[in-house]
Amino acid sequence: MARIGVPVDERRKPQELQVDVRYQIGASFKNLGDHFDATIDYSAVAKEVESVVSQNECRLVETLVAEIADHLMKRFPMRRVEVGVKKFALPNASCVSVRSTRRRRARSNR
Repeated sequence: MARIGVPVDERRKPQELQVDVRYQIGASFKNLGDHFDATIDYSAVAKEVESVVSQNECRLVETLVAEIADHLMKRFPMRRVEVGVKKFALPNASCVSVRSTRRRRARSNR
């Protein structure tokens, strides 16, 4: 649930959003050795997303998508993250959807 929208009336009460997060970890899956601590806890990712969404009152879905993606890249060792947000605000459409991808820059050997 989020207070989001350009018109003030739209931000007055929280709206339901659907957030989709896809990420790539740094390690190869075959090198994880089935050890939980070698990967990223998706439950922790979900909690961070909920925190970002609940603490924001942005006007644009694009802003919220960017803030979620940037926060997750700072918080977790993700090689890549793709965030999508669906908002169900228009009477003549099932939803509005915005998606963005962030990639971690490769480290140079200098």
